[in-house]
Amino acid sequence: MLPWFFRRAILCLAVLCCAVPASAQSLFTVVIPLEPGRQVRVYLPDGTVRQVGEVRSVPYRSLWPGFDASKWARPGCVAATGANAIHLLLAVERGRGRIISLIPTFTIAPASRPASAVVVDSVGGQSLWGAWAPTVGTPVTAIDKSGARQPLSEESLKQAVALEYTVHPRADCPLSVEFENRLEGAVTVHWPGRSLQVAKVVHPFSGIGFFEGSQFQGVGRIRANHPGVVCISTAPPGERGGFQILPERHAKSPEMKAAWYEPEWLIIAPVAPEYSEPGREPLFSGFLVPGPQERDEAGQIFDRIVRTPSVDVRLEGGEWQPLPSVTKNGPDSPLKRVTHLRVNFPFPLVPLTPDPSPTPVPTLGAKPSSAAKPSPGAHPSPGAAKASPDLKPTPSAQPKPQPTPKPQPKPTPRPKPSPHPEGPAYDPGAPEPEYLLPEGA
Repeated sequence: MLPWFFRRAILCLAVLCCAVPASAQSLFTVVIPLEPGRQVRVYLPDGTVRQVGEVRSVPYRSLWPGFDASKWARPGCVAATGANAIHLLLAVERGRGRIISLIPTFTIAPASRPASAVVVDSVGGQSLWGAWAPTVGTPVTAIDKSGARQPLSEESLKQAVALEYTVHPRADCPLSVEFENRLEGAVTVHWPGRSLQVAKVVHPFSGIGFFEGSQFQGVGRIRANHPGVVCISTAPPGERGGFQILPERHAKSPEMKAAWYEPEWLIIAPVAPEYSEPGREPLFSGFLVPGPQERDEAGQIFDRIVRTPSVDVRLEGGEWQPLPSVTKNGPDSPLKRVTHLRVNFPFPLVPLTPDPSPTPVPTLGAKPSSAAKPSPGAHPSPGAAKASPDLKPTPSAQPKPQPTPKPQPKPTPRPKPSPHPEGPAYDPGAPEPEYLLPEGA
């Protein structure tokens, strides 16, 4: 039996040999309408469309200052991804980030505010906070009513009717990052065929903290990732517990002074700064996501595309094993015996179908193109979604002719209530506007 590293290296090399460049394919695209009552949709490469939650409210202002590490993110991109919240960076002003957030209706997210968030009918750890979560650094697009797409910013947000992000596979995804959990311990990144020490441990971890949001994640899973943190859950869903990996620069910021004296923080200092400083790949941008939980139905799709991120440990130098469940500190905690830590990255498992060539985006008011209706059992496509908003296949059987009814006087229609006091009445059964479809759909 080959050692684990060689087995994973062979699998990943096979994937890379078959893969096409990242710009030519995607894992999925998410479109988030900025209108209460509309559905957030996920578009998969095979043409399948999934509705993953109804928008309940939209932001009417941005949040400044955002969380401290947001200053190391890229404007117009995802600044943090997590099981309880996603934060998008609009700009960096006076050394602090200006953000808006994406949060589910059922969550605990201390770094966000409802007035500065798109709230979607969902639960932490699922949907956009599970299988369909973006990576840190994923570009976010603001779409206006004409279908024009611009990078997300304070100005483009004012005219936006939807937000969109696409997650692409990465040919340079590491297999894992290993930590020697001791002072001066090596932090090593493993790619197929090569390894590199990128940092050293300056503060080992030996316990947990009760981080908000960890109750929405599972044991040995990524609870959150942003330019200054990798947060790992040690508790099962419904309970709190976890520890965090910090770059030294962030650990020296005023809000993180306690990290040097508490057991739940693993602090690393750069050896190769381009790989280990705040906001740098692979740990603090680019790859890590919460991934689906067992109760997340989307996990059946996710697990066929990429490996779910996970964490293993060695206790007292023994064999690698999954991170044990820990929900309290104490002298008998297994975390006190952790000598090595390994974070397994979500590299692609299979080559994906390339995206179709981009097509012109119809403008508001343009007549929709005549798209063929899907046959029974076929996957609905973005084009089919326009003709059939509930994504159900159209029956092939023709209805029987009905006698012509006698004309009746039309009653005066009652106005439909608007979920937005100042906005137009919204019809949940209306087709999705064409300008909300992703490019190339």
